[in-house]
Amino acid sequence: MTVKCILNKSELFPKWKHISSTPLDEILIIGKSYIVYGIIFAPESVYYEILTIHNNFTFSYPSFFFEVDDNRLSKFFYLGQIESGDNKYNPFISFNEWVNDNSFFSRLVDGNQEAKEIFIGYQNLLNSEYQET
Repeated sequence: MTVKCILNKSELFPKWKHISSTPLDEILIIGKSYIVYGIIFAPESVYYEILTIHNNFTFSYPSFFFEVDDNRLSKFFYLGQIESGDNKYNPFISFNEWVNDNSFFSRLVDGNQEAKEIFIGYQNLLNSEYQET
């Protein structure tokens, strides 16, 4: 699945000022397409896990910042759930290791070599998968 950025205003994402001091318009580029590495179905919104200025890990952005370019889900995706805090879980679609290992993302952010290699492998697979169209 790929999405194209149509909005990038920090004030539209109230949680953003608690997450980053970098304005969203410096991170998300209007008109640019992004590969989706995961989809979180939260009560207040759907979030896409995409790579922006970080090449080492993804970040969650609300779906209303994007329009869908290519609606095919990756053949590498699985359905699971992801913890959202307070022992609550939301439906989550992503690759097997992330969906089935609650520690995968934190290990990736922390620079764990095994997690990095797995993620880079999926980057290559998804890049190839979406270049086929």
